[in-house]
Amino acid sequence: MNRLIIVPLLASLVLVGCVNRDAQAQAKKTQEVLADQVVPVRVETAIAKPFAVLLEVTGSLTSNEDSEVGAKVGGRLVSVSVKDGDTVVADQVLARQDSREAQTRVRQAQAQLNAALAAQRQAETEAMVAPQRSNAAVRAARAQLASAEANLLKARNGARSEEKRQAEAQLRAAKTNLDIARKDLERGQKLLDEGAISERDFDRYRQTYANALAQYESALEANNLAQSAARPEDVRALESQVSAAREQLQSALANQRLDVQSQDRVVAARAQVASARDAVDLAQQAVDDAIIRAPFSGKVSGKPVQIGTFVGPGTPVVRLVGEQGIYFEGEVPEVKIAKVKLGMPMAIELSALQNRMFSGIVAAISPNSESLGRLYKVRITISGNPPDMKVGMFARAKVETDQIPDAITIPSGAMLGDEGSKYVYVVDDGKAVKRMVTPSLTQAGRVVVSGVSEGDQVIIQGQTLVVGGTTVRVEGAKK
Repeated sequence: MNRLIIVPLLASLVLVGCVNRDAQAQAKKTQEVLADQVVPVRVETAIAKPFAVLLEVTGSLTSNEDSEVGAKVGGRLVSVSVKDGDTVVADQVLARQDSREAQTRVRQAQAQLNAALAAQRQAETEAMVAPQRSNAAVRAARAQLASAEANLLKARNGARSEEKRQAEAQLRAAKTNLDIARKDLERGQKLLDEGAISERDFDRYRQTYANALAQYESALEANNLAQSAARPEDVRALESQVSAAREQLQSALANQRLDVQSQDRVVAARAQVASARDAVDLAQQAVDDAIIRAPFSGKVSGKPVQIGTFVGPGTPVVRLVGEQGIYFEGEVPEVKIAKVKLGMPMAIELSALQNRMFSGIVAAISPNSESLGRLYKVRITISGNPPDMKVGMFARAKVETDQIPDAITIPSGAMLGDEGSKYVYVVDDGKAVKRMVTPSLTQAGRVVVSGVSEGDQVIIQGQTLVVGGTTVRVEGAKK
């Protein structure tokens, strides 16, 4: 019966005039096999067992430390210390910019700081001596007023012997105050010449001396009056002296109330010093920013910017890739992303390392998908961080997301047919029997099917050489 089917088939091939040599050879081989009436095949016994559903994620290795190291300030590059592939350590100098202008600003800021420090010292000196000076002036004014009032009283009442002695004592005291004021004036002149005090401060020394001189002259006149009888014009002169002494005391008290301003000037001078220090720090920071350093240890990736190039703030100069913190980043379609959970263990295979396997854990899942393809990025940390891993290596991660109990699987190549109809051949009593199947999941070269029962011998080799009812000879069985 088989001969009657084959002869018309061969005759039709000849009539069509097929000249394809491979097809002719295959037809000849098929004819020889069918002429033998028994087709040798290999089979696999269908077994129902649990089938692990794996999720495969493809991607590449990347690093937390992958940075375009750029310039902080604008400037022309005057040196570049690294080249593509160089290994660098953290804080190593990668390049330098022209910093001459910034260094000039540092010197200017330092000069302003020195001037502010000098002004602060002057203000502190003034604040220290001002109370002493004003207190002395008040005491001198009070004494002068008391002396003038006493002299007036003497002139009106006439001097007594004890008053004459008192006038002489006051004259000696006034002479002593005058000597002290003269020495203070000489010391103030020296401080003025050295620049330690201002002209305004020196004026106070002059005023103190003038007050002491006036006091001395008043005491001298009072002593003269005590030694002689007072005349009406002398009394009037003494009254004028009393009025002048009172005004001098009011002026000294007013100057004493101004002592607080010297402390305010100290505070202002210290603020100027602090501001000048900040200006120096900012100017120095501009100099430091002209030196481009490695933020972490790693390797230079790509060609750095060349010497002489003007780079602006933020312009990348060197790309640096760190060798620490390498992780695997892959993409998962939206229909499978729900299967991926944080902390889920995964097996990672690296093709570049002879398909070596590494263990990893899902560390992060992107909350947003890529607009094209609805893919979600998944970050997987790699245990141990092996030193031979390199950023950019292709990797493939697998994880079991589900399990089908009592699943029957066959090799994908054992299944025949088109998209709408799939079938396999099984061996039943030495004959090939066509069995319609429904595939559900294909994985690692195997497909889960329904329509095949446990124990069926599915033809996995030679299935293209048989039709329903063909006599077969099982040459090898796979279990």
